[in-house]
Amino acid sequence: MFSLLCSILLKPLKGGVDDDFALEVYREAVKYPFYPENIGLKINGAPVIDFGSVLHPESHLSITLRPRHARPVLSKNPKNKEIWDLIDAPPDEKFPGEWELEWNTKQGYYSYPPEDDYLERFLNHVRKRLQQILLEEKSRVERFKTSLLDGIDWKETMRNAYKNEIYVREIPRKGIFINPVIMQFTKDDGPYTNSMTWYAEHMKESNLSLVSSEPGDLIIGPGIGRAKYAGFVSVYPPLWWIEQISKDPTESFLFRLIQTAVRSSPSRIIGIVGVERPSLAMRAWAGKRGIRLVYLPLSAFSRETIKRIRVFHVFRDKTRRSQGKRYIGY
Repeated sequence: MFSLLCSILLKPLKGGVDDDFALEVYREAVKYPFYPENIGLKINGAPVIDFGSVLHPESHLSITLRPRHARPVLSKNPKNKEIWDLIDAPPDEKFPGEWELEWNTKQGYYSYPPEDDYLERFLNHVRKRLQQILLEEKSRVERFKTSLLDGIDWKETMRNAYKNEIYVREIPRKGIFINPVIMQFTKDDGPYTNSMTWYAEHMKESNLSLVSSEPGDLIIGPGIGRAKYAGFVSVYPPLWWIEQISKDPTESFLFRLIQTAVRSSPSRIIGIVGVERPSLAMRAWAGKRGIRLVYLPLSAFSRETIKRIRVFHVFRDKTRRSQGKRYIGY
């Protein structure tokens, strides 16, 4: 039965929704007790088919689920044998408006470290992919002589198959410095009214200039607000000053992100991951200032990844960070 459950239900749910949802469905599906083989069940006088015996005995079907959020854990209870013990729900407000009151009375703006770590790992991955694009552009293809260099170029080899020659590719080893990186999640930032700069707390974080929804519009805990990025500019290492993104309504959101990146750029190459490709006019504007734009579509990354990095949390009180997991879930 697991083979049917895996192929018909779990795999489509994992691909269509996410691992968390597929895991919850699996837990519900296996809650019923299994009937012993000799129970002799009959439906309308006919014996029930044993689906387990129909499956190939040597087939080993498995599925890997990697849940991101905390879920129920199996524990033992002295009163009821083994049960699923639900995780404690976040504590409620002591009085209506308690969390919002703390948000309004505190003055700080602090990020959530687990989200910072995840975002920096993602941006690191983005820089490597953008570097690979540039390296591929600068690579050189030549006919094989004495060395395979960086490997066989199969495309060129197949094109010249009638010559009975092998072609190899050489990728330059010189490092490419891409900084800043622009993330654009939406074409229109009109509904996103919060524009600010966020400077790194240590050398493993980047400086951010961002546009987002107002963190104070959605309070999920004592002095803890949830917001969503419209886009941001990331400068790493955090050694350079970064300016705030303009809210000029006469310019497109992407162009304003590019303007901020160019004025804050310590290098000659800027990476863009976004929902729209920079126009020729934008590339020309940056080119006049000696900057090259390298584009990677947002669709190159999974929806789950984009959903995870786009939502962030703000703490008004730095001491509340240790309680973040109770309200955020990770």
